[in-house]
Order: sequence, then structure tokens, then C-alpha cells
Amino acid sequence: MKNVKGLRETKAAFKQIRAGLDVPMRASLRYAARPMWREAEKTAPFLEGVLKRSIKLVRIPKLPAGLVGYAIGITGKARFYGHLAEWGVPGKYDGSRFMTRAFLSQRDEVVQRFRQHLPGQIEKRLQYLAKKAGGR
Repeated sequence: MKNVKGLRETKAAFKQIRAGLDVPMRASLRYAARPMWREAEKTAPFLEGVLKRSIKLVRIPKLPAGLVGYAIGITGKARFYGHLAEWGVPGKYDGSRFMTRAFLSQRDEVVQRFRQHLPGQIEKRLQYLAKKAGGR
């Protein structure tokens, strides 16, 4: 590996590409996850208003560089009730697994939407970066 020419420049170029993909990846992930999010809201079993309003699509913080992630989860005070609704109480109430069912029923659509949306977002980002670089 000592005699590889251009390795340093190639590594630098890949870092720039990876950094430039964060914006289109985030946009595509948000777009793709929407059906799963809506399904979870629609099938929340009880405390309908509180629980349904608490189901959010949130960005996962503190991921390693170059990784982007989102999660669909229950936020705020309803997190406790969401846990009970999903998993139940042993011996008293079987959980409805509404979040699990939302995932299982929508996962193929989410993958398809992501696959369709990402190329357009990358192109949009490239045009933006080209315009930004040309405008200086």
C-alpha cells in the first residue's frame, strides 16, 4: 500500500461525498418512514388522543460519523402508556403490539419509498452544491 498514488486524495474525496449525503439521506428517511409512522398512529389502542399525538418520528442523535438514523417512538408522558400498550402487563393485559404491527405491515413500502426518493434527493443536493460553488 505504500506505492498507491492518489490514495490520500481519494480518501478526501470520499469524505466529501459522505458528508454531502447526510442531507438527502435524512430527507429520504423521513419521507420513507411516513407510512409506518401513520400506521402506528392509526392503530394505537387506547388513550387515543394522548398516545396518538405522542407518536413521533425523531432523529437518532450521536451516531458515528456518516450515519443517519430516525426512529418512530412515543415521546413525552405517554411513553409509559405506550410501553403498556405495546407489551402489556404480565397476567393482566396482553399488549397489542401496535408498533410492531405497524413495522411489519409497512416495512416493504418504507424500503420502496426510500429507494425511489433517494436518487432525486441526491440530484437535488448536487445541484444545490454546484450552484453554491459556482456562486462564489
